[in-house]
Amino acid sequence: LYVAMTRAREKLILTCALSNGEKKLAALAPWATHPVAPECLESCQSAGEWVLLSALARPDAGELRRLAGVLHPPAPEVESTWDIRILTPTQEGIWVSAKEEPGEEDLSEQLGRAYRWTYPHEGAVDTPSKLTATQLKGREMDREAEEAAERPPKPRTFYRPRFLQEAGLTPAERGTAIHMAMQYLDFHKTGSVEEIAGELDRLEKRQFLTPEQRAAVPPKKLLAFFTSPTGQELLSAPLLEREFKFSLLEDAEGYYPLAGAGEQVLFQGVIDCWYENGQGEITVLDFKTDRVPDPARYAPQVGAYAKALERMTGKPVTRRLLYFFADGSVHAV
Repeated sequence: LYVAMTRAREKLILTCALSNGEKKLAALAPWATHPVAPECLESCQSAGEWVLLSALARPDAGELRRLAGVLHPPAPEVESTWDIRILTPTQEGIWVSAKEEPGEEDLSEQLGRAYRWTYPHEGAVDTPSKLTATQLKGREMDREAEEAAERPPKPRTFYRPRFLQEAGLTPAERGTAIHMAMQYLDFHKTGSVEEIAGELDRLEKRQFLTPEQRAAVPPKKLLAFFTSPTGQELLSAPLLEREFKFSLLEDAEGYYPLAGAGEQVLFQGVIDCWYENGQGEITVLDFKTDRVPDPARYAPQVGAYAKALERMTGKPVTRRLLYFFADGSVHAV
């Protein structure tokens, strides 16, 4: 209390909340002297009572003494002037001052205006600082991004123990294995089932894939992709990028309408594959392992990839493709 009261340079405002204030003031009033006796201070229950004891003895504390039900004591000589006010809550929740200075705005108006104030950028408060492209299709998290963006809380996920993995991977784990194979395969050695199988053996030997993951990747399905028109086009592209990570600052309003003008969000993602033809046109290619192809579900995600690539490269993305390993189908979105 001493430190707080001796740090103010021009004005000090002290507040003391009282329950059944009249009773509390009446109990303190008999001991209010100037200065207050040390034994009275020792019996106080709070620092607020210390201040009230001194305030009750001041010449400018008439309102306090009126509530306490005592007569005005002899006014001591004091050097400073205190502005002592009683604030009581009303049913409307607005505070009313028992003292109004001439020409001064009613304190109840000041406080009422302050309590009614709302933060003008409320939409930005609930806008996450990060967004990942995979979130745009409704998944709770982007497992592809290096850094996780903000997302709603979800139940804790436990990894399956090895003895259960040996019985077979889950569909999600098989999908991860195929994506890892497509990330690390030497595309120049994908002309036959034997070549692809040899590449998968190499990845397992070098521990890019676990034995369970290696067993879950079907060489024939990979060969079906590489021998397809899309696969052949990819292999002949003069520029090819795999697992392309990016981070961009984007206008938050485009993803969160309530964010407000000028707010930004860090947009992150990882593009499975994109390649450029001889005319400088870019194709975005995203690999999917869903059993039932649903291209529309992924349209926002791939569209965001295309938008990011155009901004980073300055070149047009002319095609956005999804390749589904389940049935070997290609879908433009």
